Amino acid sequence: MATRSHASKRAAQISTNTRSKTPKKPVLEKAKKTINANKEDRDNLHEEKPMNVENMFETIMSKLEYAYAEVETLKKENAEPKKSDSETKERLAKVEEQNSALNSRVIDLQA
Repeated sequence: MATRSHASKRAAQISTNTRSKTPKKPVLEKAKKTINANKEDRDNLHEEKPMNVENMFETIMSKLEYAYAEVETLKKENAEPKKSDSETKERLAKVEEQNSALNSRVIDLQA
């Protein structure tokens, strides 16, 4: 019988390991953080942040004041039509009473 020599067990392991360790997708490198700000720049940033917060707070407050003023004017404008609406309803009720009285008089005159 002829014997055929096989590859060594270690050679098979090496070949399978190298195939599985090769990346299938290219690996992207992470962007490195650069620290260029020195101490003075950092101090300036800390000073600017409270000023920005104060400015934002002031603008928010002014917008709120404007909104409250608009609400008050709308309430006043809404109250005026309600008054005129109630007055109109009263006048209409009086006219209907007069109309029914006049209709009864006309019927009496025709009879």
